[in-house]
Amino acid sequence: MITCAPNWGASIDRAYQADRANGANLLTITGGHTIDALCHCLGEFRELAAFVVSQRDRIPVQETGEIVAKTSPDQVVVNGIVGDGAVVSFQVRGGMARGTDFLFEIHGAEGDLVLTATSRTSMQRQELRVKGARGEGSVLADLTVPSKYRWVPERLTADSRYNVAQLYAKLGEAIRDGGPASPGFDAAVARHRLLDTIVRASDTGRKQYRAATM
Repeated sequence: MITCAPNWGASIDRAYQADRANGANLLTITGGHTIDALCHCLGEFRELAAFVVSQRDRIPVQETGEIVAKTSPDQVVVNGIVGDGAVVSFQVRGGMARGTDFLFEIHGAEGDLVLTATSRTSMQRQELRVKGARGEGSVLADLTVPSKYRWVPERLTADSRYNVAQLYAKLGEAIRDGGPASPGFDAAVARHRLLDTIVRASDTGRKQYRAATM
């Protein structure tokens, strides 16, 4: 999985995002959303190694031009083993306005799936394009997402409104039916524990194991 964010590059949107201690940075925002999708599809990390890197120690704020100290990361790389043994590689890149916006490739013994972005908005807010192939000699072809996975009207566009509307549709269903909202607070806790583990792997230079640290 590869994803990028135009922020955290040569400049930054908001000064508070430059300080890693504030908790709003490339790892927790773009990285957190995209690695959550990876884990949802393939399973939680059993072990991992990581680099959480800040390549600039000072950065200008876009609106004011003020130069502020920067401790938040602009590059995150995670390699590991998830679920029932799948080997994964994950990278989120700051300051990328061109190149691959989002790519998620899943390769199995019997087939392949490829998810790509439909626009340059953030991955967590847009509908994705899905391609697949099965069997020897076949080529990747567009796949139609089954209607059971679309909970909003067909007329809604695939831009940044899409996943927000999907979320509200499920939230409304949970309220009407008296069921639990999903994902819940426990899912958020699990994801932030993973992010803490990624930081620990980078800071220590040591592989982290789920049984001991996640």
